[in-house]
Amino acid sequence: MLADLLLCFIKLVVLKLENVYLLTPLCRWEPPSLVPECLLSSLEALEWKGYTGRYGDKDVVSYLLNHALRLKTAKIFYESYPYVVEGKQQIEEDLASMPRGSKSCEILLNEFIRSKANC
Repeated sequence: MLADLLLCFIKLVVLKLENVYLLTPLCRWEPPSLVPECLLSSLEALEWKGYTGRYGDKDVVSYLLNHALRLKTAKIFYESYPYVVEGKQQIEEDLASMPRGSKSCEILLNEFIRSKANC
């Protein structure tokens, strides 16, 4: 689903994701066979609220960071619930170790605070 959207929006500049794990089984996410045009030429900002640090999330964010050649900022808001295995330090280490297509990409990591409206 996400791969299809990326392929359709060839001039996408900002990608905002929230609680993606609730909408699609990311553990089954497979990257598209061709890198979407928006990742190669236009995507400048990624904002992901509700990042869990689970393997599916890691696969998607790793793919985006590695293939988005013009990415300037990646704002990652991680979940801070007891069921989340990864802690902030582990998430920071994982994100820092991921290859990036854009050498100027800055990763900003913050805690995602769920309000009643987000439930």
